[in-house]
Order: sequence, then structure tokens, then C-alpha cells
Amino acid sequence: MSVRLVEPWLLLLTLGVVPLMVWYLLNRSRREGRVRFSTLGVLVQLPGTARITLRPVLGVLRLLTLLLIVLALARPAVTRTAEASPRAGIDLVLAIDISYSMSERDLGPKSRLEYAKEVVQEFISNRTGDRVGLVAFAGEAVGVSPLTQDYAVLLGMVGDVNHGKLPEGTAIGNGLATSVNLVREGQGKSRVVILLTDGQSNAGDVTPDVAMKMAQTLNIRTYTVGVGASTSGPSGARRSGIDEEGLRRIADTTGGAYFRATDEETLAQIYRTIDELEKNELGTQREVQVQDLSGYALLAAALMLGFEVLLGSTLFRRVA
Repeated sequence: MSVRLVEPWLLLLTLGVVPLMVWYLLNRSRREGRVRFSTLGVLVQLPGTARITLRPVLGVLRLLTLLLIVLALARPAVTRTAEASPRAGIDLVLAIDISYSMSERDLGPKSRLEYAKEVVQEFISNRTGDRVGLVAFAGEAVGVSPLTQDYAVLLGMVGDVNHGKLPEGTAIGNGLATSVNLVREGQGKSRVVILLTDGQSNAGDVTPDVAMKMAQTLNIRTYTVGVGASTSGPSGARRSGIDEEGLRRIADTTGGAYFRATDEETLAQIYRTIDELEKNELGTQREVQVQDLSGYALLAAALMLGFEVLLGSTLFRRVA
């Protein structure tokens, strides 16, 4: 909270108020009625009264009234600024490739899928106020969990996804289309899909380009992650590798970004980077409230003036 003056230069008027009041007080006696006495000796001996002692209060009240009017003209205002969490209200779906090639152990001691699940679980654990859904895909795609804020249940679902639960293959288009269908009904300030795969699309009835256009049309930002350090399958046979060009095209078209993970740490860093990108995309929402206080200053001036008039017509009343 801060207090400021919208028109601070008008405070210069106070430089004229004080001299004006001095002039008024010095010339007041000249305008008052006079009575001639042959001698003032008797009057000098009279004791002073409270009325005479307090009479300068009227001048003080007049001065305060003028100063408050000048303050009102300068327009004092209170500004209050509130910042909302940039992460509040995001709807996102995590799509994970669970094809058999994800059992490859080229990122470290564990399989690609095991590392992927660990990173996704950490990502979910860091959510605050977001609704998160889960999709698994291989030769087909399935929505494992709708958008939810029950992160504890969702973490358990991530741990349960594994190879062999879907027909073999890599249906990237189906995985993305299923994710888009999950997140499309979201009402969050941002709708996001993070799709992780280690191969090329070779299955499914929805092509990656069709799914990409769905996401683009619905303004669903898609981040794609290619995972894998080698192109050899678990049996030693050569694989076609990751379709980096296709994954990059999906990300660029929908306003996301493409990442390549070649080891455990890189994969973890990718999800942290996506988290930061989303924070930057949403920005910090600032709510600014400005309250004009000039009305209060005018009210105080009116009260001062009224008090002066009341005292001048009662306690300090003059006899003409």
C-alpha cells in the first residue's frame, strides 16, 4: 500500500495560504468596531478570560480549512497492489509413451519409462491449484485420469502405468488427440499438453498432423519431449529413432517447445524448464486498486469551517 498525490504541484498553493492568513489576522482589528474610553487603566486591571485566550483558535481553524482545500486539490490517493500466483488455474495433461521401446536402459541404470514416471511424479508433486490429467499411449491411447487436483491419487496412477497394457506400437497422433480431448473442456487460464515419446508414429488412426491441428485450433499449447540416447532396441536391432522433426513441428505450431532428453538429469531439467516457461507465459497477475482521498480532505475542510462558524457565532461571538 502506498499514498501519493495525483497533482502534487498544487501544494505550491500553500505558499500563498500562510501569508494570506498573516495578512488577515493583522488587518482584522482595523475592520472591527471601536469604542472610545477616556482611560484604559481600568480595562488593563481586568483579568483575562478563556474566551480572549482561546480566540486565536478561530484563525487556526481557518488556516486548517484552507490547507485541507489545497490538499484536496492535490488529489491524495491510496494505491493497493495485490499479486496472484501465476500458476493458479492451469489445466494440463501429461501424455506418456509406454511402448516396449521405453524399457530401453540408455539413460542410466533404470529404463526410460521408469525415469519418465519419476520425473512426471515430481512434476505433479510441485503443482499448486492446477488440474492435471494423464494419458498413456502405445499402439493405442487411453485416458488414465481426467483433469484432477487429487495429486495423491494421480501419483499412484502414474506409478501403475507400464508396458504391455496397450497394443504395441507408437501412436503419437492418438496420444496427442486423447490429451487434447481431456484438456479441451478445461476452464483454466492456460491449457497445456506435455507429450513424451521415444519413437516415431507408426500406429493409431489419428495422424500427428491431424492431432496437431486439433491442438492449434483449440489453443492448446503442446510441449513435446523426445527421450532416448541411442537408436538400438532392447534386442540390439536398429530402430528408426525419434521423429524429432515431427515433434518439433507439433510444438512450434501450437506455441510450445520441443526438448530432447539423453540422460536422467536432462529429462528432469526439461520438466523444470517447462514449469518455468508456463510461469513466464502466464505472468504474474497484478490487481491495482486506487482509492481517491480528496473527498475525505474536503469533508474535513467542511467540518473545520463549520466548527469555526459555530464558535464564531456562539462562544466567540462579537457584538457589532
